[in-house]
Amino acid sequence: MNTNFFAGVIATVMATSVAVPALSDALPSWSEGDNRDAIIAFVESVTQEGTETYLDPEDRIAVFDNDGTLWTEKPTYTEVIFAFEQVKALAPNHPEWQEQEPFAQILENGLGALKEIGLKGAITALTAVYAELDDAEFAQRAADFLDDPHLSAGRAYQDTTYAPMVEMVEYLRDNGFEIFIVSGGTNDFLRSFAETAYGVPPQRIIGSALETEVIVDDSGVSLKQLPNLAYFNDGPTKVLNIVNRLGIHPTIVVGNSDGDLPMIQYALAGAGPKLAVLVNHDDDAREAAYDRGAEAAIAAAAPDGDNFLLVSMKNDFAAVWNQ
Repeated sequence: MNTNFFAGVIATVMATSVAVPALSDALPSWSEGDNRDAIIAFVESVTQEGTETYLDPEDRIAVFDNDGTLWTEKPTYTEVIFAFEQVKALAPNHPEWQEQEPFAQILENGLGALKEIGLKGAITALTAVYAELDDAEFAQRAADFLDDPHLSAGRAYQDTTYAPMVEMVEYLRDNGFEIFIVSGGTNDFLRSFAETAYGVPPQRIIGSALETEVIVDDSGVSLKQLPNLAYFNDGPTKVLNIVNRLGIHPTIVVGNSDGDLPMIQYALAGAGPKLAVLVNHDDDAREAAYDRGAEAAIAAAAPDGDNFLLVSMKNDFAAVWNQ
């Protein structure tokens, strides 16, 4: 990482007449180092009046991916695990699932079915069960699931959030940023826990969505979800949804995979100060080490670009899990 830019930013911020908190007071779950200092320096540079890079509060927008960025995505996406459990729970109402794919594979092999059915099959199962659940039942099932022990992390699913990233969300919010989650997870599932986990309310969730029928009749207006995905919010679709929902290039974008790279590139192409952060999963002792599906993003972050940080979970995270 080229630190010249951020060294200059720190010097500029410290030269202003506004009192600046010591760097050690912010992001305590981060290890001291260039990446932590760069994030803090950037935030100071856009929030301290009198600096050339100051942004008005309405222009401070931060977007975060969720899976693999704010919480774990291993051994597979948490929402996939949830959906498979709902297939098993609803199977007595669907005897045809014993012979019908992808449900038969899921009922027989659980998560092992992913090798055969892939993400496409998982989405087919997910949309089928979601379409059967009304809002109240979905919310209760999600809450019960999130209290269950995670398959490998040694804590409940709802406690598999990364302490440094949750701190970053809180730090940005405290500095006047609006926080949005832009994720491949569905709106329904993300909205079931994001406000509790991250303080991000439902209206700031931009996720995948099921096709939905709007029914207008004498009793009023009602919504019926259909067992099909309207769109999968990944890759370029994230950019499209950011454009449609926000109408502005985000100031800060945080992700962990190639699916996040288009929205990172879109943000960095905007005018004014921008910062991108990519979480690199390289800590097999405390979480997992893998780069599959993130090769292009890691390569893009690795050169000496001074506003695209490659954050090492192993070296930059003093702690991994929220306690």
